[in-house]
Amino acid sequence: MEQMILTPFVVPVVGRGTQKFSRRPNFKSKGGCSKCKARHIKCDETRPFCKRCTVSSHVCPGYSTTSASSTDRALVLSKGTTHKSHNSTVGSKTIPRAPNTVPGSAQDTKQLQIVRLKALQSMASPVEQRNWEIFYLRFSYSEPVVWHSLLSIASLMEGYTLRAHPKAAVAHQLALWHYNKAVGFLIPQKSAEMVKIEVLLSCCYLFYALETNLQNTDEAFKHLYGGYQIIRVWRANNKNPSSLVETVFCPLFYTQTFGWLSNWFTYFKELRVKVDLNDLHPLPREGFTGLSDASVELFQITCYGLGCARSFETYKVTYDLQEDDESARLQREYFRSRLEYWLEAFERLYPQVCPDTAKALEIKYLKLVRRIVYLCLPGRFNVVEIHYDAYVNEFASIVDEMTFIYDTAAKSFEKYQKTNSTSYYFRENIFLHVYMISIKCRNPSVRRRALSLLEKVASPHAIWNNFLSIAMIERLIQIEEEGLEDVVDARGSIVPSEWARIHDITRVPEDVPHPDGFLFRMRQKINGEWCLRDERISLNVVQGTMVTNNDKR
Repeated sequence: MEQMILTPFVVPVVGRGTQKFSRRPNFKSKGGCSKCKARHIKCDETRPFCKRCTVSSHVCPGYSTTSASSTDRALVLSKGTTHKSHNSTVGSKTIPRAPNTVPGSAQDTKQLQIVRLKALQSMASPVEQRNWEIFYLRFSYSEPVVWHSLLSIASLMEGYTLRAHPKAAVAHQLALWHYNKAVGFLIPQKSAEMVKIEVLLSCCYLFYALETNLQNTDEAFKHLYGGYQIIRVWRANNKNPSSLVETVFCPLFYTQTFGWLSNWFTYFKELRVKVDLNDLHPLPREGFTGLSDASVELFQITCYGLGCARSFETYKVTYDLQEDDESARLQREYFRSRLEYWLEAFERLYPQVCPDTAKALEIKYLKLVRRIVYLCLPGRFNVVEIHYDAYVNEFASIVDEMTFIYDTAAKSFEKYQKTNSTSYYFRENIFLHVYMISIKCRNPSVRRRALSLLEKVASPHAIWNNFLSIAMIERLIQIEEEGLEDVVDARGSIVPSEWARIHDITRVPEDVPHPDGFLFRMRQKINGEWCLRDERISLNVVQGTMVTNNDKR
């Protein structure tokens, strides 16, 4: 970010016929950060963190509020100074800094460093992370509500880091205090006051991130989906492709909303937050403006397909629907056509290999996602599971390529940024799509390779408990492999018979946690009758019961 250093004036001395200048004064500044003072080195006084600390991998603790440099800088900022970044796609926007929000506390600057190094890097794909970092840090100086929202997340993350330390409780209390403070700023003081849409969307996403860390998934999604609906209304009345809403917020909210719903449609039977599938309907498009635009479109198509497939799986039992059901057939055909159009437009946008490592990995990843959903989702409209056996070679190839993408991402990003959180984007999304393969590919070898990849990318900080999902898949494999008889797949391997295969799995939401774990409901078709199998699964215990044929819930 741009240095805010007061440069001394050069005083002109007028002589006979010539203009001379006095020597530039060389004075010693006393406004350096406390870390540089302790190390006895000259601080460059870059705000909010000095470059000397950042480059040398030290955590800059910030600047004293009583220093002359800090006081003078506050006076300069109070005269309407604006801050502009030259390294960001949002750099054309200047955001005025309010004097009362300039960070002066060492505790605040320490927490802002936590946000910069840990929280912001998981907000978007690796290609966009730098822009988000610059944007939020700049925006926080002019908007107190954004500032308190960031400090709330930082306090919460600091509390998780401290764990059993007595200060952890203090950090959590501070997080809630900043959260309430931010909400208070959103309440208009006058009836005529309006909150800027950029501020509102910033808070929606930061509140979503905070509730996610608190494991309040329903409240988290309300904030996320609320921001998504705000953008949809705004886009219906505004056509400014260069606005911050269009270039920054739209890709983030759309991708996260579709990703969240895709997870929900994958793991649960129905949403606890009401969502209309018509709001997710992907409209035909001629082309994409960039990688982010293409990613949003693919996630929207995937989300729509998962929602339709989940509806079919739910109703095919209750109403005895067949594969040729007219409504399901139309949804399946539209879904497939949108995927084909997407691939054509994407290949026109990126016909050659991209030299940028992060961008090349994301391009490769998006093409793999398209292959996975093209193979897995249309098959979920079938009333038999054995047709997946024809795709076993495709599944094996996808698992190998996904493993390569994740390993490459982890190595390259950690080499330059020294953090595991930069691979969060691939962790979260790879898990969902490899999960689809692990439950639909019955080849023992390929399925266990997929499970090994899931164990590698599983994150304890995901919205959904990744390790619980892995335990559920292991139990699923045990159940299905009781039916290893005489069915052979395209690789010649013996796979479970149709009667042993699980058609769909749903996690049953429970308001009160059960001491024996979480309840999963698996559906099988044995002797032409639908059967439910309830399995209560925790990380250590598995308990199962079989429900009789007549129960078609």
